[in-house]
Formats: sequence, structure tokens, C-alpha cells
Amino acid sequence: MPVLSVVVPIYNTANYLVRCIESLLHQTLEDIEIILVNDGSTDHSQVIIDSYVLNYPHKIRAYLKLNGGLSDARNYGVKFATGDYIAFVDSDDWVALGLYKSMSNVSLSSEHSIVSCNYVAKHVGFDKIYLVDPQHNMGNRYLGNLIAWNKIYRREFWLTHCFAFYDGLLHEDMELIPRVLSIANSIGYIDDAYYFYEKRNQT
Repeated sequence: MPVLSVVVPIYNTANYLVRCIESLLHQTLEDIEIILVNDGSTDHSQVIIDSYVLNYPHKIRAYLKLNGGLSDARNYGVKFATGDYIAFVDSDDWVALGLYKSMSNVSLSSEHSIVSCNYVAKHVGFDKIYLVDPQHNMGNRYLGNLIAWNKIYRREFWLTHCFAFYDGLLHEDMELIPRVLSIANSIGYIDDAYYFYEKRNQT
């Protein structure tokens, strides 16, 4: 059983996918499984996925499904997770190589249900890169605490409470994550920006 299962929903992100997968493959936490869910992409994402599955069959598990949206793809991936923890990474984002080892260490030391970190937001095509610190930056605290992808969750905690992202919502994280946080017995926090969020279609 791996320490962590990372669910990556994929839809037409071939231009970013290699960067995302590489950042997960080379985590300092070695006992990790990467669950790639192709949500009916029409670009060449599946070609990239197939290549990685061929070269890293011990670490990557891939699934192809009809398009159902981000929520559906995340929920689908969770069904196949076997790790002690679950994480979500959007396929156009990437993570620092020490992210999940640091997070799992924090959780193990205090038995947290959830561990969260800061993140860096990058506007694609523009020289706009900024740190988001949900704990201390009041202007970004609301957003930073309500997103799914800058956290790890104990899988037993997630499954016991039957958490799921609702289909058809524009801001699916903001519906689910407050409920998840309110039920957690304790929440850990890493005061570093380990997640890199690619903000597309922004100026």
C-alpha cells in the first residue's frame, strides 16, 4: 500500500501534462501512486499518458473515461486510490519535489486529517507570479482555504465521510472543501509554497 495516491484529472492539457507528471514522478516521497484520469480529452494527452504508463508501470495507473467534467474525474480517480493519503493535482499545474514528503511527515507527527500548504499562482503568457499564503494573507485566505489541490487528506477520513465533488458546479471546491474542513479532527499546515497553480485565460 503506498503512502499517497495523487489523483490527476486530465482534459486537453497536453501542453502542460509532461511538466505535471514529471513533478509527481520525482517526489522525494517515493512510496506514491499517480492516478491519471483522462476525462475524454480530444488532444494528444492520451499519447503522453500511454508513454508514461509504459515507462513507469510501478508508479502510474491510468484510466480513460467519457467526459464528465472535473468533479466527475476526481471522484472517479478516488475510487482507485489505495494510499494512506489522497491528493489532487490539476494537470496544468505542478508541485515542488519535496511537497508530499513534507506534508506526510506533518500529518504523521500529529495525526492530522488534512495538511495544507501555500501555493504560487502563475498567469500563463504573462510575467505575473505571486505567492498565496492562505494563513496570513487576508486577501487570499478565503480562496486558499477552499481549494482542493493544496492539501492532502487521510483516505480513511475521506471515505468514511463519503466526500465527493458535485457535478455541474462552476466552483466545485468551494462547495465541498468547507464541509471537509469542518469535519476534520485537526488540520496541519506547512508554511511554504510547494504547489504551482497555472492560471490560464487570465490577464
